[in-house]
Amino acid sequence: MLEAEVINAFEPQFRDFLNTMGGTLREFRREPLRPGPDLFIEAELRGKPITLLVEAKAQGEPRYIRQAADQLRELIGRFPGAYPIVVAPYISSQTAGLLQSKQIGYFDLTGNVLIDSGPLYIRVEGKPNPKRAQKKLKSLFAPKTSRIVRVLLTNPDKTWYVQDLAAEAGVSIGLASRLKQRLVDLEILRQTKTGVSLTKPGDLLDQWAKEYSYQKNEISKYYSPSSSNIETRLSEFDREGKNRHALTMFSGAARVAPFVRYNFAAFYFSGATPDLEKQLELKPTLSGANVWVFRPFDEGVYYGVQTIESVSVVSNVQLYLDLINYQGRGEEQAAAIRERLLRY
Repeated sequence: MLEAEVINAFEPQFRDFLNTMGGTLREFRREPLRPGPDLFIEAELRGKPITLLVEAKAQGEPRYIRQAADQLRELIGRFPGAYPIVVAPYISSQTAGLLQSKQIGYFDLTGNVLIDSGPLYIRVEGKPNPKRAQKKLKSLFAPKTSRIVRVLLTNPDKTWYVQDLAAEAGVSIGLASRLKQRLVDLEILRQTKTGVSLTKPGDLLDQWAKEYSYQKNEISKYYSPSSSNIETRLSEFDREGKNRHALTMFSGAARVAPFVRYNFAAFYFSGATPDLEKQLELKPTLSGANVWVFRPFDEGVYYGVQTIESVSVVSNVQLYLDLINYQGRGEEQAAAIRERLLRY
């Protein structure tokens, strides 16, 4: 939407809102002065007169809403007694908290409202975004773009030029640039003259964890009579490095931050399955499996592989993602990895 379209949609919705609250609209003036607010509104609400200064934004990401809030804070001194609000297609709970901390209200086109002016306090919340802003968010974690996210989270303190970030992730500069801008808009990345760096790695990991499932991978389950040392035997099987592999789930966690006892080995594998089954004595089974073999949904899962006592283990970020939504104490083990190793 354009800002003009947001304003056009806002006017009838605000009139309906006032009617619902028993209020009346006295004046709805667009661009009262320049530079100035987008709208100047005089109304009566619950028997009390109220003046609103309105800044409209076509996008509700924190970056744009913060800009609107700063503009309103600069203007408020020129309109004594007026109450500033931001209007946008959708205000998330995160953005709502940002505005409330700055003593600024909001009204979004889905019906979420905050007016906190003197004796007036009106709050409507919990209205979902019908266009699902999360749809855009999910694109952050598609296979190719998630490679970039993985690089950022594995190196949370590093500053990157876009071309270097693209090269490290093995994606195009164009894709890295688009994702960079999206993360800057969400205030997850900070952009300076020296490059971009993470500001909220924990938030980014939380969002990815909500979208991720280890079941995205193709998983084959086996029984092996010698599962106790199968993780070591896997490395011996691939001494020449022809079959890409790395431990994950509890098998990998036991090497970096042991916390939970486990009863099945799990690893990513990108080689020839018949050879693997033969050398490790794996027999497919529908029940009682003690070996899980993951065929990666994307080769990005191998980024940041660590070698521990001659055994390959996926990165701590990948371990966390694979474990966090596994019901058999996976959340506990993931929490241990985050607390001890990731620390964000």
